[in-house]
Amino acid sequence: NKSIEITNGSKISFDFIHVDDAARVIWQVVNSNCTGILNVASGEEIKLIDLAKKTSLLYQDDIIIHNVNDVNFEENFSNVEILKLKKIMKTFNFIPLENGLKEIITIWK
Repeated sequence: NKSIEITNGSKISFDFIHVDDAARVIWQVVNSNCTGILNVASGEEIKLIDLAKKTSLLYQDDIIIHNVNDVNFEENFSNVEILKLKKIMKTFNFIPLENGLKEIITIWK
């Protein structure tokens, strides 16, 4: 059996964006009048424990998830503001996290 070892999986989250979407954002920004700081993200956060569970389900193998929470660790959730990004492109067309995970799993197997 395979296992995923994580720490503070319920206390931390991330916002993932597919590399193809990141490239489209760069293209849009270069070809727009956008200036200043631009947050590039999907706008959808996922806790590390949920990412591990989703990966396990998609991997279709018995994967044991070990999560250890440090009581002294402060929660750190990713909540990225993408309003400026939405003004220059349609973020709802971004590749879903699940599709990106499937691509990676195909490579792993």
